[in-house]
Amino acid sequence: MKKISITISLILIAVLSSGCSTKYIKEPALNNSLQGTQTSDHFIFIDNNGDMRDVDNNKVENHEQKVDKIYKKFDTLKKSNPDLALTIYIHGGLNTFSATVDRVKNTYRRILSEKQYPIFISWKSGPFTNYLDHLFMIRQGERSALKGGFSFPFIFAEDALRSIARIPTSSWNIVAGQNNVSIKYMNDEEEAANKSEDKIESSKEFEVHKNTKYSRGHGFWDFATIWNPVKFVTAPLTDGFGKGAWRSMLRRTDLVLNSQHAFDGGSDRGSQTAAYYFFSLLDLNHKDTRKTLIGHSMGTIIANNVLTRFPNIDFNEVVYMAAACKIKDLEKSVVPWLKSDKNRKFYNLTLNPYRDINENGFYDFVPRGSLLIWIDDFLGDVDSFQDRTAGYWFNIVRAAEVVFPSEIRSQVHLTKYGIKNSTPQNHGEFDDFNFWNERFWVNSDKGVIPITKN
Repeated sequence: MKKISITISLILIAVLSSGCSTKYIKEPALNNSLQGTQTSDHFIFIDNNGDMRDVDNNKVENHEQKVDKIYKKFDTLKKSNPDLALTIYIHGGLNTFSATVDRVKNTYRRILSEKQYPIFISWKSGPFTNYLDHLFMIRQGERSALKGGFSFPFIFAEDALRSIARIPTSSWNIVAGQNNVSIKYMNDEEEAANKSEDKIESSKEFEVHKNTKYSRGHGFWDFATIWNPVKFVTAPLTDGFGKGAWRSMLRRTDLVLNSQHAFDGGSDRGSQTAAYYFFSLLDLNHKDTRKTLIGHSMGTIIANNVLTRFPNIDFNEVVYMAAACKIKDLEKSVVPWLKSDKNRKFYNLTLNPYRDINENGFYDFVPRGSLLIWIDDFLGDVDSFQDRTAGYWFNIVRAAEVVFPSEIRSQVHLTKYGIKNSTPQNHGEFDDFNFWNERFWVNSDKGVIPITKN
């Protein structure tokens, strides 16, 4: 049992590692007026119990006091820099704690140098912890060691049986499905997307940003290993065991603002996390500060919850990068936010769709496709088209006119990156670029600046 569990965990890491790439950058020289903060002053981490952790991974006993200190640091810098903006970034799934700390440590000074005070909202989303929660703890959406202890053999058996049952479907996808999409470019999905894209561009109601020069351009190695036979083993295992890990991560996105304490007979206030307290203060204060909310991958699911819970926060821009949230959730969260102020803008950034389709790792030892492809294909529950992910270009262009009413379409920016090295090429690469900069959001070659290693 132990060896099987380790093997499955390694497969999950290989397959579901959705965006935990962090590159070191050269620190810019900050003006004296922008100095005085450290990594901890830009970092809010919520663990799976709803508690706040500091950069040393120690529990913060009084999260309100800690968040107040963060705001005090911001207010101090803003006195000397009246135009200092506030940029809030929420990361996606499968990020380890060390990766989240490194991301803050390696980027906060560069963001500050552009007169933006960054706040990184982080949550426990590492690969091992989510599957283990699914296997041993989570039952009917609640954490219960007692129920989990008795039932985990049956949960494991269910995952294993699902893997076996999915062998025909996953094998067909390896032999025909993904190969048809990857090699034979023209297919029903692309044809429908192209029609929608042409219609959207000709209407000029939306702001569409793309670089057509780099729409395609895969090389030999993009296809050389596509029929790796090992995938006939890893594909059904990923399908069978990955769904539980995915559900566990989805649960955790709901607990970033309110922990399970609210449902254990405690008060609503007692369940409010440090992230909730941070946004509640932002809802009341800093009306004169420019504010940007950025979500990557599963971070967009949390961002949707923020927009729904705190509709009065006057964000100037909301930026979704490779959004793992459902299309229908944009309609529930982003659309009302846009309607409330004509000056607000929404940016939906996507990879070139063939980068999503062809994303592969470990020499094609695991099924192809970015996390978004996997969610649509087997991890998520897709009952209608609007249950598909919003961060996949072929999805969003086909749904844009349905989701966004005509009166707000001019506020919506749809960006598709090309196939080249100076733009994101994989699902996890968005925060390897200057993701806080508007030039990056509109796919300007001049503004797309990769983060370089030291």
